[in-house]
Amino acid sequence: MEEKIVGFVKHVFKKISVAVLEVSDSFEIGDHLRFTSKNEGFSQIASSMEVNHQKVNIARKGDDVAIKVDRPVKKRDLVFKVMQK
Repeated sequence: MEEKIVGFVKHVFKKISVAVLEVSDSFEIGDHLRFTSKNEGFSQIASSMEVNHQKVNIARKGDDVAIKVDRPVKKRDLVFKVMQK
């Protein structure tokens, strides 16, 4: 499977399992994302996103998007979109 980088983790709200991503390439609800850190990583489907406290279906380049995460992430973790062939 192909992957392309779509951003990185800019801020983390651990108690509510939300990461704020600085978006470098667009992605949308339902896309398969992979979060990677120095030692580990995990994949999840983008299921809930907000920009400026407004729900959105598409995260666009330049957005700071809040996304619900399934596992803990850290600042500067990279986020990839997994492309299905």
